[in-house]
This record gives sequence, structure tokens and C-alpha cells, in this order.
Amino acid sequence: MADIIKYRRRGAIFVNNLASAYNVAMIPLCEETHLKVHQLDMLLFLSENPEHSTARDICKCLWLKPGLVSMSVDELVDMGYLVREAVPGDRRKVRLMLTDKAETLTGRVLKLQSEFIDRAKQGLSEKEKDQLEHFFDIIFDNIDQMSH
Repeated sequence: MADIIKYRRRGAIFVNNLASAYNVAMIPLCEETHLKVHQLDMLLFLSENPEHSTARDICKCLWLKPGLVSMSVDELVDMGYLVREAVPGDRRKVRLMLTDKAETLTGRVLKLQSEFIDRAKQGLSEKEKDQLEHFFDIIFDNIDQMSH
């Protein structure tokens, strides 16, 4: 039991530090674009997951509250990053589509994320980086199986 508590505490600290460092890495782009980190994440999510293009999908997959997503979608539409499109056959559903302006921006977000990950892996050999990737794959698969 003590191990679980120790890992849970260390995990919570790690996740908090990871989120803080990521937010700091995104500050220059946020200031330039007048967007918040979660809005950049929403645009990147839509870019990488076109099959999950509704506000509900964003809430579920990014663990964001519906009110925050709704307000952010309105802002992203107003700023020209998103357009709303009706889903044929379901008048209640609205698909969120990226504009060309958003597609350009998501490329920059990916570049910043890649630089962030490279910096986090600094000091590891190529073999250690490969091992880390392998370990994360196993852990993520195990956690995914436990959650279903």
C-alpha cells in the first residue's frame, strides 16, 4: 500500500510539473496569437483527430469542461481559426472545422511540442530514449486495458 501512495504522490507532482513546464513553453505562441494553451490544444486535437470534430468530443478527449469549450469555440470562430458546419442528418450536431489559418498554427504548435519533448529528454542516450518510448507504450497499453 505504501508503494501505491508513494507512486501516486510522485505521479501527481510529475503531472503538475509537466503541465506547468508545458504551459511555460507555450507562452510565446499564446502571447503572439492571443490564444490560451487549451485553445492551442483544441486546435491541435481537431487537426490530428478529424473523426472527433465536435465540442463534445473535445470535452471528452481533452477533459475540458463544456462551458470552457463552448466559450473557446466561440472565440476561435471569431478569430478565424474554426468554422462550424452542420452535420447532415443530425441538426443538433455541429462539426468544428479548422481554417487554413488554424492549419498553419497547428504546425507551429507541433514544432513547439517536439522541442519541449526533446528538452525533457535531454541527457538521455538514444538507447535510453528508445527504452523510454518502449516503456511508455507498455504502460499506456496497460492503463488503457485497465480503463475498459
